[in-house]
Amino acid sequence: MFIDDSNIYKIEFKGIFIGYAIITVDNILIEFYIIDKYIYVCSDVFQSIINVLAINTIYCKSFDSLLLNCCLINSYKYKLIGSLFRDYFSTDKFTINDLTIRFAENKDYSFLLQQEGELYETPDELEKFVNGNNIIMFQRDCQLLGCGYLIKVHDNYDYFDIGM
Repeated sequence: MFIDDSNIYKIEFKGIFIGYAIITVDNILIEFYIIDKYIYVCSDVFQSIINVLAINTIYCKSFDSLLLNCCLINSYKYKLIGSLFRDYFSTDKFTINDLTIRFAENKDYSFLLQQEGELYETPDELEKFVNGNNIIMFQRDCQLLGCGYLIKVHDNYDYFDIGM
């Protein structure tokens, strides 16, 4: 709904990529992320984004503790709204249009291990996520487009977020 009409801003600190922000053309902040290692500059970066990009509204997911914390620290007025979207599939692999979505398998481990960045902290953690069906692979015409973590957002229910 929002992503198609949004701009993605790469956040750098002293020339190093430390996170990103996604902002709609109507100046709505819909996502804000800072790598844990640079969380100490989070408040200043957040305030700069609000001021420089003239943010007038922020949509924050209830489980997004970083963004929620930034909003609460600044005493922003808020109202609670909720939307929960669910699609249930009874298979480990499915296709939407020409996009194939499947769980990562053991054969994907070596490829995923080669990826740099914030995909995993240790090789053991990556192996655990692959074996636990916690990594989703997105492909088109047998070409990998990306992957994301399948993260359970509530212990008592099967509600998941796909982090890309």
